[in-house]
Amino acid sequence: MLIPLPTVDSVPARFFQPLHDIWSKLQSTRECDSLADFDFLKLGVHRVLSQARSGRDFLQTHQESGGQAVGHSLFFETLKSSRRAALCREANATLCDHLTAQGDDAFREFAELASYDLYAGDGHYISPSAHDERIEGAKHPIGNFFLFNLRTQALRHLTVAERDAATLRKSEHDMHALKRCDWPALRLGAPKKRKVLIVWDRAAIDFRYWSKAKENGIYFLSREKENMRLEVIGVNPIDRTLPCNENVLRDELMATSQGVAVRRIIYRDAVTGVEYSYLWRLI
Repeated sequence: MLIPLPTVDSVPARFFQPLHDIWSKLQSTRECDSLADFDFLKLGVHRVLSQARSGRDFLQTHQESGGQAVGHSLFFETLKSSRRAALCREANATLCDHLTAQGDDAFREFAELASYDLYAGDGHYISPSAHDERIEGAKHPIGNFFLFNLRTQALRHLTVAERDAATLRKSEHDMHALKRCDWPALRLGAPKKRKVLIVWDRAAIDFRYWSKAKENGIYFLSREKENMRLEVIGVNPIDRTLPCNENVLRDELMATSQGVAVRRIIYRDAVTGVEYSYLWRLI
């Protein structure tokens, strides 16, 4: 379906312009008179950005603020569509590729990172809705894991949080979710010899897993845990002529209790004076 371009130069028009740009490339679209696919995706974005506490609340406030009027039954039925779910996945992946092709790179000036694709990863949980399934009489938060491209600002869905017999009443641990993903999923289409650096919080620290990831060209960076027992086994010289090293205090080689060696970078924030300890890249 051909989507007309917006005729008014407004904030909403600019916001949805990338979706207009990639629409003709999508293969999962279909004609639908009741709620067009393009309007379905826009409605989903508005729902995420809204402060409404329920779907019915959202539909009412969205219409009152000048948005498209959509019936409750139609809205909730479209959310069950497997084709529409496939459309969301395809649109997300295509948008990420489109943003990458634009060439806007926030880290372009850092030559040391030129050989890396850069991502930040994390999980996000939302409260269950009124229609969510009850498990053992209770509803549980719904979680998803994402990778955020630090170069292009594109957010890509990684996986849905799982809940099995052992985790009925708690959220899936980040490390468990990462281990469920295969290496191509974490590389996100990076060429074979291209390295991928993923920044994650302390929940992703597993040095044996990091070692396997490195064999597949994937490196993790995280903050050091307070209770970690690391032994200094070497010190790397710091090139003080490089602006990126201005506030780096130490660059050390550390031995872990798992018998592997990692780099530890101690950095002091120039504004707050707070020191941060980062672990990355097994040796």
